[in-house]
Amino acid sequence: MLKSEKILKKGTALLLSVMLLAGVFLNAPIAAALNKALSSGNERMSQCAASALAFIGSAESYERLASALKNAKSPLAKSQIQKLLMSGARANPKLAQTVANEIYNDKTADKGSRTLAAILLMKSGKDVSGDIYLSDLIRVLAEDKSVKIPASFALGKLPQENRAEMVYALAKRGEGYESIIALDPADAGTAKAITYAISVFGKISDMERAASFAELYDNDDMRITGFVMASVKAKGKLKTFSDLAAKLQGRPRELVVSAMSNLDASSSVDYLFKIVSGDAPEGDKLAAIKSLENAVLKNSEVFVRAAKLYPAVSESLKKPLMGLMVACSRRECDASMVNAALGLFEHSANPKEKAAFLRFAVANNGEAGAKMCVAAYKAGLKNQALAEISKWNNSSAFKPLMGLDKSLKNPAERKAVQAALVSVISKSGEVESDAASYILKNAVDKKSVKTVQKLQRLNLKNVKLMDLGGGVIGTSFKNAGELKNAFDGSRGSRWSSGENRAPGQWIHFELPKPRLISAVVLDLHTSKGDGIIDPKLYVGESIEDFDQAAVSATTENGKNVLKLKKPAKAKIVRIENGGEAGGWWSIHEIEFVDDPAVYTNALKPVKGGLKAGANCGENEVKQAFDGNMGSRWSTNGARQPGQWFMFAYDKPKKVSEINLHLGDSAGDRVLKPKLYAGNTAEDMKPVEIKYSSARGMDVLKLATPANAKMFRIENCGSGGGFWSIHEIEVK
Repeated sequence: MLKSEKILKKGTALLLSVMLLAGVFLNAPIAAALNKALSSGNERMSQCAASALAFIGSAESYERLASALKNAKSPLAKSQIQKLLMSGARANPKLAQTVANEIYNDKTADKGSRTLAAILLMKSGKDVSGDIYLSDLIRVLAEDKSVKIPASFALGKLPQENRAEMVYALAKRGEGYESIIALDPADAGTAKAITYAISVFGKISDMERAASFAELYDNDDMRITGFVMASVKAKGKLKTFSDLAAKLQGRPRELVVSAMSNLDASSSVDYLFKIVSGDAPEGDKLAAIKSLENAVLKNSEVFVRAAKLYPAVSESLKKPLMGLMVACSRRECDASMVNAALGLFEHSANPKEKAAFLRFAVANNGEAGAKMCVAAYKAGLKNQALAEISKWNNSSAFKPLMGLDKSLKNPAERKAVQAALVSVISKSGEVESDAASYILKNAVDKKSVKTVQKLQRLNLKNVKLMDLGGGVIGTSFKNAGELKNAFDGSRGSRWSSGENRAPGQWIHFELPKPRLISAVVLDLHTSKGDGIIDPKLYVGESIEDFDQAAVSATTENGKNVLKLKKPAKAKIVRIENGGEAGGWWSIHEIEFVDDPAVYTNALKPVKGGLKAGANCGENEVKQAFDGNMGSRWSTNGARQPGQWFMFAYDKPKKVSEINLHLGDSAGDRVLKPKLYAGNTAEDMKPVEIKYSSARGMDVLKLATPANAKMFRIENCGSGGGFWSIHEIEVK
């Protein structure tokens, strides 16, 4: 007798459960046993067999489970199989879509099963509604921005009891503000959600509307909403609140006065943490967490208390609480905060979460943070720890790294630690330090020795890299504080040497990520007599391959053009003046010309003879041309200079205006845009445009219509939030 037959003969659900634990594959005997169990009429046996099929998780077992659903006799068995099918959809995605449709349209299916089916269908882009748990779907929308919001989930179409949570979801996604602010709240919960959105989006101009909801609030609501209004990230909020207080009367005025009194929430830390740790509604907890970001005077205390709460809060609050700790760490991250973060690191069993806690070591950028990185290395997160400590820009990491290196015997491990030490030496500019001497004497890899020698030879001693905006850091031999003017997107500002041009004058900067460039352009604008003389250009992806590049220098249309003889990947860039002359060396803007192959290779067919491409969000470019305002292309990250979107026709087209429709991503505008046009990637030139931010779209109006095949739009500003395009309209 087969083992499977013996199991069935014994007829015990217990033994079948044992088989479930062992059933990591589906062979013929096990398949036969499960089929008999499913059709046995014994409900416990059927349930165990269904669980076993789901546990196996193969495409074949999923097919058998789907067949079992059709033969299920009892409502309980049917419900269980439906839930197993929906939770195991990854095993057979194509079949799962068919099953989800069947469950969703089955009026006899229980609400939980229909909800799981609706979630799966919604993730595939289908509209869903009806007898489902809307809150579950809204939570999915809040957590996963890639899921398209169904038309039936428009705020005006949702039941009143679901509107507040949908507003919170939209705020978390960073979209739909126009629909949020147009909502007329009927209860305090929805009103507080709208106010929260106003604060998150930084729309201080809508604070009067937020104040108008005061009549819906009780005293507790008034207090928590006052905190939320005070937390808005916007300039001039004290003046705005003062003006409103003078203008309004009654409860709205009381609410504005409450907001004014909470512009620093330090005095209410205990009260706010009581809300977070208590049994208040989740919306109030989110609002309290956001308000704690304003407790500037008790920054360290807030971080430490948030860290203490973190392990015990619900999963939905972990991300906001982490955001609070990040906000605190950006102001300051002292040793007590690092110790609290280290406690979280040691408590967590999740490697991804552990890596997230390491960010606070970097924020500290001191000895305590360096020691945390070393502790993380010894705990097994070697790559992550070295990646983080490599970001240090001062000598506080030298001693911990040298101590770690001395404790190691494995040459490969020592090589990696020493590479991190060299990186810190480079960023700190301490090229004559004990750490530099240590590398020269003890390096496992000769490349580390050569790198330190190169740093010393290139005269980078005491170079402190400053934030220049858009993720760029750098400095210059003189007037380093002005170098940001060469990266601000404005030709009206400039960096200058402040003295007559002489050999050896230099600027040095690092880009957020490597770019394959064919030229560097120094825009002289109104300082046409202040050009560079006999320039030298150094580029590299890292300090290891950082070296002088062969260039030809020309002056074209009031710009110094340094064209590389061979395209090179550049992250670190240094430009030196090599000649002598009266007058300063000035740069109004620095531009990079990417190798034309970068653009050509990015273009992919969209429709007809149209192609499009981008240097981020590459897989979404089609969505800017699909005629659907509900889909979009986006950068999938914060806006930074150098991000571009490009489209190309199969033959020249006369273009006078390009409109970038924003759909429900009203805050995701392009910043300081530039437009380039040409018939090939090699001959694309800047086109003069007049930019305006119209309602629901960015408008790029060409000063003179361009007749070209290729058009590239480049974002030249930096800011939070994505750059998004729902549809492109070309006139």
